[in-house]
Amino acid sequence: MKIMDVEEMRKAHKFTNENLWYLHEEQECVCIYCLSRFNSNDIENYYMDDTAGCPFCYVDGVIGEKSGYSFDDDELRMMHEFFFHSSNDGISEHMKDFSLLDKFSNLM
Repeated sequence: MKIMDVEEMRKAHKFTNENLWYLHEEQECVCIYCLSRFNSNDIENYYMDDTAGCPFCYVDGVIGEKSGYSFDDDELRMMHEFFFHSSNDGISEHMKDFSLLDKFSNLM
């Protein structure tokens, strides 16, 4: 599926969380943080909520092709820019997308 707008990026981003359930099948994966491509068999780290860590940068930005999304290089860069670069208010869309602001409000 092609990423065409912000809403599609948000839908695709949901597959970076609690993704062990579909990454156990061999497939091509991407990391929207470091922009690496790799096989799901290369994933060695899963964090406490069964979320895959990239085998290159260890960030939880892994999306596998079985999610229905595959990214060309431009789409991958667009996902990275949107979710990992701070907006004007200094809070990245990555934090906003998972509604983590309340959880970490005492740190801000």
